[in-house]
Formats: sequence, structure tokens, C-alpha cells
Amino acid sequence: VQLKVRVPRGAYQNQRLKLSQYGDVGKEGTGDLFVIVHIQNHPIFLKDNLNLRVNVPIQYIDAALGNTIEVPTLSGVKKLKLRSCDFENLQYNMSAMGLPDSQSKQRGQLTVYCFIEHPKRLSTSERNTLQKSLKTWPRGEMMQQYQIYLDQLKGK
Repeated sequence: VQLKVRVPRGAYQNQRLKLSQYGDVGKEGTGDLFVIVHIQNHPIFLKDNLNLRVNVPIQYIDAALGNTIEVPTLSGVKKLKLRSCDFENLQYNMSAMGLPDSQSKQRGQLTVYCFIEHPKRLSTSERNTLQKSLKTWPRGEMMQQYQIYLDQLKGK
């Protein structure tokens, strides 16, 4: 016999689902069938109880400018505004975008971990464009201090 089993929202690993009257037939009637839930890993989302995590590649320029990126969620693609020039903390929490709780109406959160992906190689045109922007590229505080130190060593 082939059965379709409805798995309830918020089902968890090794949860037992009881299907009455689908077990073996004995002297006292038909028994029950128990189906054990085994949850597979998702190709994009990592699960932590009701919370989910997704790793999203971004470009350096997106992080520098604080651009808006697209993020996959369980309910489709959502937009997320990055914090401008925040290269230290590329983690964002989207509340109520995780898994639903089977006992209540609450949902977990979706944590978006952004990482800056860089190209493996540059074309001549890309290299020239970056070289031109190098003169006007903003420098962080550490780079400024480092340059002062180098200038002092050179006797400038």
C-alpha cells in the first residue's frame, strides 16, 4: 500500500507520526502505523531549531556603498539594505523569516551572513578601471596611519 502522509508544520527530526488503522491486522483488529520523520539538509538554508541561516555572496562595492541585495527566504526573494562601509559585521537578522513553531504562531529568524566574493582574475579593462580609481580611493584610518609611518621612514 502506498500512502500520502501529511507532515505537520514545524515537524522535527525523529518525530513519530501515527497513522491509525494502517498497521498489521491481528486478533484485536488493525494496528497503527508509525512514520518516523527524517529531515534532510537544505541546499541553501542551514537550520538551528526554528532559526535559519543563509550565506550570501556580495561584491566589495555593494558593502562599500551600502547597496540593497536580494536574499532568498522561505517565502521568496526579499530585499536587504546593507550598512555602508561596514566590513566588520556582515551579518543581518530578518525576524519572523525562519521556520514556524508547531505549537504557536511564532516563527524563528533568518540570519543572513554576507561574504565578499572577489574575482579570480581581472581583464585588462577591469585592471585599468581599478588602477584609475586607486588615486581617489578612500583610505581607512589604519591605512592612513601606515602611510604616515612609511613617509616618516622615507624622511618625508
